Amino acid sequence: MRPGARTWPGRLLLAAAAAAALGLWIWSAGAPVREVRELAPAQRRALAERTLANVREVCAPHEPRPRDLCRDQATLLLELPECDAECAATARNELLLDGARK
Repeated sequence: MRPGARTWPGRLLLAAAAAAALGLWIWSAGAPVREVRELAPAQRRALAERTLANVREVCAPHEPRPRDLCRDQATLLLELPECDAECAATARNELLLDGARK
């Protein structure tokens, strides 16, 4: 038997395990978005309204402000189908401001 003949099954197994781990990580990273999208429309609408109010009252253009919270709230808004054009503009502006303030 050639010296490298026994290593290819091990390499194949390692590559398969790495691909499975990557797939699991990608799938689990999307879990919060899936959970929000599975809410009833009335619940999503209420969540969008409260989150937008938080961004307007707590985040934009106030200093000091809780940067992580503001970034997370703006990102959440952009995931909600109920976030209209004005809402999306507010969220994107908050994310731009967050990037400029770093």
